[in-house]
Amino acid sequence: MVIPEKVKQAYRKSVRLDHGQGARCACNLLIRWGSRSFMLNKDRIPPEIDLLIMSFPMHFTWEFLQAPLFLNMQTVTHLEGIRTCFQAALGDMVIILAAFWVTALVMRTRLWVAQLNSWSAGVFVGTGLVTTAVIEFLSTGTFARWTYDPNMPRIPLIGTGLVPLLQWLLIPLLVLWYLRRLSKQ
Repeated sequence: MVIPEKVKQAYRKSVRLDHGQGARCACNLLIRWGSRSFMLNKDRIPPEIDLLIMSFPMHFTWEFLQAPLFLNMQTVTHLEGIRTCFQAALGDMVIILAAFWVTALVMRTRLWVAQLNSWSAGVFVGTGLVTTAVIEFLSTGTFARWTYDPNMPRIPLIGTGLVPLLQWLLIPLLVLWYLRRLSKQ
């Protein structure tokens, strides 16, 4: 990798002036140049970690709240119910990461949350909704992994439960709102 002379000079200057903060800033500059601005700061947590930390508790709670709307959840033990909801929340983490990365590809930056607009939010939420609809359709039909309770509201044409789709409309929007606030700090 060839480092431009401007970057080398900025690094030398910052190390001479201040061995603490200045050196860290020059390091951030190198990282920013080397990875084409995918990371704002070496000391900053990657946006995917913020995303997972924010969304896991909400998805885990939602799984518990919607559990009575699934037939197989009404007959399991308490511990088995917790395990099932935990696994479902982990699956939600895979979906939300996939939606994040699809949006990052479309927006051409992993820091798209900092410049959040209706297009990026739509790609993010839309990816999660479509993925969830496909998984719910296959899991209740073709693979028969779970069955809806008669009280589960369904979308007429495809028979997919409305509550899992609402999960992927409400939680991602709330997470985006909070991540946008974090990115402004």
